[in-house]
Order: sequence, then structure tokens, then C-alpha cells
Amino acid sequence: MGTTDLRVGHCGTQCVLAATRERLWIVHGHSTVRHYLKNCQTCLLWKARACGQVMAPLPKCRVTPGFRAFPCTGVDYFGQILVKVGRKHTKRHGCLFTCMACRAVHLEVAYSLTANSFVQAFFRFVHRRGPVREMYNDRGTNFLPTEREIREGVHCWNQSQIH
Repeated sequence: MGTTDLRVGHCGTQCVLAATRERLWIVHGHSTVRHYLKNCQTCLLWKARACGQVMAPLPKCRVTPGFRAFPCTGVDYFGQILVKVGRKHTKRHGCLFTCMACRAVHLEVAYSLTANSFVQAFFRFVHRRGPVREMYNDRGTNFLPTEREIREGVHCWNQSQIH
């Protein structure tokens, strides 16, 4: 049946059985061919269904439209960019802010990977685009001290003067 399969091309039980019967007769041919084709690796690969992609549920800020861009923002750093300052070259990093609802992008220059540099880039972003309600990041080493600094700064505010 191997040469018959190559000639017929795995097209099904009846077709393979008819091509086989041109040369020889198989007792219980239909069930034999069906059993052979059921275990054929080539047929199994051709008849395999594509796996469906399972996607996790999106965060609420991704599906809720806003009135302005960047109320919910994702942030990440990218690359080392070689910048010429005067006569020497220095390395800078890009800070990528992206709106979670409309996928708008804002780029800021971070002068280093320190928390202080990120705070400066974040304040430049906020002054340009407005306040941020939620901030998502990858919990990088420069984002954690920044969060601690901001929490301590808010805690130190004089609440009586604010009210």
C-alpha cells in the first residue's frame, strides 16, 4: 500500500482502495485501508486542526475609552543611544510612555538608569501630557525606588495646608 499511497496522495479510504484494487484484492479491504490511513502520520499532519490562541482578559483600562490620552499609562526603558555632547559621546536611554487605551506613544530622554533620572523623565511627561491615574511597568530596578520616593513625598505633605 506504500507505493499506492504515494501515487494516490492520501486522498481518502475509497480512492486508496480503488487504486489498490487495480493490482490486487485485499480481504476486508475497506476496514484495512481505513485502519492504515487512520494511523498514517502524513494524513494526521494534514488533517490536524490549528490550535486556537487563548488570550488573557485585558485590564479594564485597556478596554475603557478615555476623554484624553494617557490616563492609564505603561512605561518602559529602551536601548542605549549614543549621543554626541560637545566633542564626546555619552550614552542615553529612552523612556517610552504608552497610553493603554488608544496606544499613543510619548518618548522622553532618561540620562541614566537611576531612579532620579526616571523621576525627572516622568515629571516632564506629566507636565506635557497631564496627570496619570494608573501606571503600569515591568517592575524594573529603577521603577521601584521611584515608587518609594513618590510615596514618601506624598506622606510628608502637610495635609492641613492642602485642605
